[in-house]
Amino acid sequence: MEGAPVAPFQKHGKEIFNPKLYAEKVLAQPVLPCLLTLCPTMNLIAVATSEKQLEVFRHNGQRALAMKRPAGNAIINRIDWFPDGTYVASKLTTSYADS
Repeated sequence: MEGAPVAPFQKHGKEIFNPKLYAEKVLAQPVLPCLLTLCPTMNLIAVATSEKQLEVFRHNGQRALAMKRPAGNAIINRIDWFPDGTYVASKLTTSYADS
């Protein structure tokens, strides 16, 4: 599978880049595809899982961080990196933010 083309990312109907698949990882929980973001400065990717968990992985698939949400009905609805890549923040449906 290495080097296989994947669908291009588009913004306003224009292709912004067409990445190549260079790593695969099978996760324990399904990932929410709309909550996946790349670190702007390091080889890290942050994802939200269906189990209300924020996970950060290196590009080689190694888990760097896992944060489980407290019990309750709070769901992650946004993930953002600080511009320098030192922090990742998640916004919850309860209007609180974690970093």
